[in-house]
Amino acid sequence: MLLKNSVKYFLLCIICLNLGVFAEQQETLEETAKKVATFKFKETKKIPEEVKAKVAKNNKVFVGTSLPLKQEGRVVASAMDMVFRKSKLDKRIVLVARDDRKSVARSLKNIRKLLHETKIFSNIFMSGLIEEVLTDIKNNEFLIFAPEENSEFLMDAQYKGLIHTKASIREELEAIIDYAVSTLKKYTFGVFFEDNILGQNGAKVAESIIKRYTNENSNIRFLAAESYPRGTVDVDLVAKKMGKIRPEVVICISRRHATYNFTLECLNQGLFRTVFLGTSYLLPIQKLLEQSRGVNFIATSVLPNPTKSKIPLIQKYRKDMKTFFPGEPYNLLSLNGYFNASILLELISRIPGKVTHEKIIEQAEALDGEIDGVKLKFNQKTRQLYNDLWISPSYKSDWISAKKRFDGGA
Repeated sequence: MLLKNSVKYFLLCIICLNLGVFAEQQETLEETAKKVATFKFKETKKIPEEVKAKVAKNNKVFVGTSLPLKQEGRVVASAMDMVFRKSKLDKRIVLVARDDRKSVARSLKNIRKLLHETKIFSNIFMSGLIEEVLTDIKNNEFLIFAPEENSEFLMDAQYKGLIHTKASIREELEAIIDYAVSTLKKYTFGVFFEDNILGQNGAKVAESIIKRYTNENSNIRFLAAESYPRGTVDVDLVAKKMGKIRPEVVICISRRHATYNFTLECLNQGLFRTVFLGTSYLLPIQKLLEQSRGVNFIATSVLPNPTKSKIPLIQKYRKDMKTFFPGEPYNLLSLNGYFNASILLELISRIPGKVTHEKIIEQAEALDGEIDGVKLKFNQKTRQLYNDLWISPSYKSDWISAKKRFDGGA
């Protein structure tokens, strides 16, 4: 009976919507996310004082998040909510979600408002948001668990209020550049990046890695790093520049729609033999580029393969998706929410009595073990709990474990 009631509840969360999931790109760019547009998670309204009192009495914990709930954020939020609602802990975890509409300013406003209700946040997606609250993070005013942004400068011991559950941009670039050199035997590189903090940081890191390889083999060369204006898809000029220098490999640190347009324009410039590499953010457009345009696009993933991984936690994810969201595909969006919520839930389960953000941080910093087959060990220097990586050479191929490629900085 309990299972039937649970199924009924989650089925109520499903509603068919003919909406594109990513506002920044054409609908056809995100086939997987479009399929899961049926997920539904409504923005949480302000919590009345009497409800807060009842929650405290009933040993409940609020977890806040700010996501694009009318786009891909609803998939992430729904998966998080699924994990929390089916938990059998004596503490009830309540997800409080606000819609940021992919705006840093709105996301910041959401965080400030939610601070009146909780100091525990998870899965904050907006790139650039964390820089706005770094002083608070450094002073441990609140916790952001599993932020989406993985700029290297954010993974620093001084930022007590950050707990990361993904590889850094450097680790992603180390892995994929090594794959290009060691496996593909490609030696000349260009970098395409968005003119924002993450893109600028990534371009500098990529250049430093490639030049390190140059010291070992003079045939390996960094040719150029070219940017396009922030928040646009104005990529034609960059593609023309790449057409002139003709690199064997172009590393993309950019948004999906811009990357898609850029690769097509590069084909117009005659770069038919160029291999395009992308970080994990770009993995969702791999299939479309290969199927529709024949573009050789290779990307990293900071999460296990949602459809094939034999890790127990990922198998549990597939079982829960089948139970609570029947008919919906397994993908990285829902796995992102499920994966991070599962780890956060485990940390909360280890806390006796009242749960605070400080106690969650203490549990994370002490963690060295395994949760449902996922090995977690806190790194004091980078504040990472998890940093495994995979490479997807093609949407049809099996993923390749890439952790060995960056262990030791090689």
